[in-house]
Amino acid sequence: MRAYRNTNTATESLVSRLNKMSLEERFAYHLQYHDIMDWTPFVIGNSKVYAHIFDTLAVYTCPNHADCEATCYARKFQRMYAGCLMRRSINTYLAENDLDTLEKLIIAQLTHARRDIVRLHSSGDFFSQAYVDLWTRIAERFPAISFYTYTKTSWDFSSLLSLPNFNLVSSICPDGSINYGTLDAMRTKARAFHAPICPYRAGQQGNPHCGKECRICLKSPLVLFVQH
Repeated sequence: MRAYRNTNTATESLVSRLNKMSLEERFAYHLQYHDIMDWTPFVIGNSKVYAHIFDTLAVYTCPNHADCEATCYARKFQRMYAGCLMRRSINTYLAENDLDTLEKLIIAQLTHARRDIVRLHSSGDFFSQAYVDLWTRIAERFPAISFYTYTKTSWDFSSLLSLPNFNLVSSICPDGSINYGTLDAMRTKARAFHAPICPYRAGQQGNPHCGKECRICLKSPLVLFVQH
C-alpha cells in the first residue's frame, strides 16, 4: 500500500482522483504498481481491535444501508485516506469478480496469521450468497481462529453459524431499529433486549481492546454500541 501513502495536499489530490474512478479503474490502477498475488487482504487491528480485519467498501457492499448511510463511520475513512479506499476497493473487486483468487490470498495470509481472531467488515457487509459461502469455507479451514462479524442482511447463514469458531452479530434489534445510538438509548435497549453494550466509549474506564480484554462480540448474537 506504500504507493498510496502520500501526505498533505498530495494525499488529498490522490484521494480525490481515486474517488472519481470506478471500482474497475481503481483495480487497474493498483495493478500498475503491484502483482495481485502479492496482495494481503487483511490489516492488523489498531489500538482498539485485536484482530486481523477484512474490509470491503462501505455502503457499496451493504445491501441494507438506507438507515445508516448518513452516519456511516467507515465511509468517512475511505473518503479521507487513499490507502483505506484502495484496500477496500481491491477486496471488493475480488469478492465480486474473482472469488477463487481472493480465497487463495486469504488462505495464504491466515496460514501465517499473527493473531487468532478475524473481524469481518468493520466496513462493508455480506452482499451475495457466494460471498457468504466463501467465508464458510475459510472458517472451516481455520478452526483455531475465531471469526466474528456484524450484518444487516438475511442470506443463508446456516452453514456458517453451525461452525463453533464463527459468531454473527445482528446489526438490527428485535424491534427493527439499528443497534447503535446515544448511551441513554442503548441502555434502554439493553434492558429491553437483554443485550450487552460494547464497553468501548460507553463510559467504562480503560476502553478495553476488542478481542482481547473484551470478547463479547465473539459470542453474543446482539451487541449494542454507543455512536462515536
